[in-house]
Amino acid sequence: MKQLQATLLGGIILLATQAVWAAPVSGLYQVREPLAQAGDDARAEAFSRAFVTLMQRLTGSADNAHNRALAAQLASPQDLALGYTYQEDELQVSFDPASVMQALRDAQVPVWGNDRPVLLLWWVQEGLQGRQLLGDGQNRSLNLQQAALHRGLPARFPLADLSEQVRADQGWDSTDEQQWQELLQRYGGDALLVVNAQEAAEGISGNWQLLGSSHKLSGKLSGDNAVAAADALFRQLAADMAQEYAVVPGQGDHIRVRLQGLDLDGMLAAEKALQVFDGKLVSLQGNQAIWQLTALPEQLRSQLALYQFRELPQYQDDEQDEASPAVTELVFVR
Repeated sequence: MKQLQATLLGGIILLATQAVWAAPVSGLYQVREPLAQAGDDARAEAFSRAFVTLMQRLTGSADNAHNRALAAQLASPQDLALGYTYQEDELQVSFDPASVMQALRDAQVPVWGNDRPVLLLWWVQEGLQGRQLLGDGQNRSLNLQQAALHRGLPARFPLADLSEQVRADQGWDSTDEQQWQELLQRYGGDALLVVNAQEAAEGISGNWQLLGSSHKLSGKLSGDNAVAAADALFRQLAADMAQEYAVVPGQGDHIRVRLQGLDLDGMLAAEKALQVFDGKLVSLQGNQAIWQLTALPEQLRSQLALYQFRELPQYQDDEQDEASPAVTELVFVR
């Protein structure tokens, strides 16, 4: 079975074009932190902040960096680094993914996989020059995309053409689901992050809401400038979303996952979706495959939904031995 799995997946990776929208976070293990001043103490403090930022990206919460089981890593984060450099006013560090993941597993800390929902950022800015929807490729948009990536969230902007500028004046709410679903389809997004920002001499204020997620999230916007306000927004949003997607390996129920209607794209999507649970492929017949894993059912449903799988009514296996331990079976189709 292992040989079959390796051969099949090798062919999929070479031949298939991924149809799902979940995207890997670029530079997830590469962190930049400002240096307030020169000196060994300042460099050590910046390295500790880099580790805290990494924990926020991987788990959704910076507080996990202070977990007792990670005390040694927090005290000496250099031990987890592949390499690092000090520029004039910045520390740049590349952490070793394997070492970091092993530390998180040993600490039993929730881990959010590399593939994450793509946010379509509908950022409407009001200022002295009027009201404007920020568009892809603009300098302000690029700065906000970098702010999202710094907190572990892939984000993209619309083109902000004339029709979308008109739509920006109308605003969005939950009753416009068909329209914003069409917008997400157009730009390959998983959720629409709507931000209304007012620019004034004292800074940025406003509000935001996330549409398209299973959880209806919203909040206030505040900061000295747009990037600072966005950073606070993305930290809060990452923490909320991680509750849905971050997984403690081995935590939950023993589940048999039956996936139906699989083609090459679907098989690749399934492997990526179940990787975070250490899923084991136990059967592959035609367009149907079965995995065994341990997970919380709701987290499993959220993860598979991210890759366009929908759940079917519970499947009853007549061949299952009644004396065998109870195993939850969930069935999905794509």
